[in-house]
Amino acid sequence: SSEPDDNEDAGVVRYTYDPAKANALLDAAGFVKGDDGVRKKDGAALRFTLHSTAGDRLREQVEQLLVQWWKAVGVEVVIQNQPAKLLFGETIRHRKFDSMVMFTWTKEPNKVDETYWRCDQKPTDKNAFQGRNYPGFCSPEVDKLLDEAQRTLDFDKRRALHRKIAASVAEEVPMIPLS
Repeated sequence: SSEPDDNEDAGVVRYTYDPAKANALLDAAGFVKGDDGVRKKDGAALRFTLHSTAGDRLREQVEQLLVQWWKAVGVEVVIQNQPAKLLFGETIRHRKFDSMVMFTWTKEPNKVDETYWRCDQKPTDKNAFQGRNYPGFCSPEVDKLLDEAQRTLDFDKRRALHRKIAASVAEEVPMIPLS
């Protein structure tokens, strides 16, 4: 595969489970834990909704673990699962979520799937909600790298471009791989 393995690539930022670091970052950002254990800043509680598919036992177990981890650092997470047809056909495609959705992607082994990261692949009413850039990530620099990688036949050059794309996406955090 020309795409870098994020677990082996030293140039890609990794976000590991580190509650002490999370607490320090939240403290530094001015989020203070209240008596209820939920952090607040300027009177607003630090909470968000996590969406996924209903009835998927493994995902529901992962959600419970994530909720537990976030609660430990003062973040309140509300789970709102939906049937797959509704989640993928309406909520994600029409971007009717306020914060986070948990689902899986598949990709071709020899390329970065452009529809995940191109600015023009964000589903909107202007493109009839087509495209798979569900996080809404937009970076003109990444678009340029994707263009160049698509035109490059040299394996090593394409791999280097894919590494730059992976590093940019990891730095901007439009998604968090759970691995």
